[in-house]
Amino acid sequence: MTQYRFVTPDRSGKWYNNVEAAQKAAGKIGAGFRDERSGNFYPYPNTVLETRQHATCAAVVGQKMGKARQAVRGILMLPAPAETLRLAAD
Repeated sequence: MTQYRFVTPDRSGKWYNNVEAAQKAAGKIGAGFRDERSGNFYPYPNTVLETRQHATCAAVVGQKMGKARQAVRGILMLPAPAETLRLAAD
């Protein structure tokens, strides 16, 4: 998922999941303004739109799972100890 924020030489905005939300909030940090009638965004000089790739499904699923379920899931996904593998090979 791509996230967006506006940055000025003095301030940085919060990360938003879509450009429209970042544009609406840009006025709070002095990065520009959005004309509500036309829907156009007008950035002020030296304003930069930053983007980042944010973790998607795995992070969201991990956040929604309880800590106990995460611990059990982590234990079940661990590889078998080397001693067990050696004994099985004999």
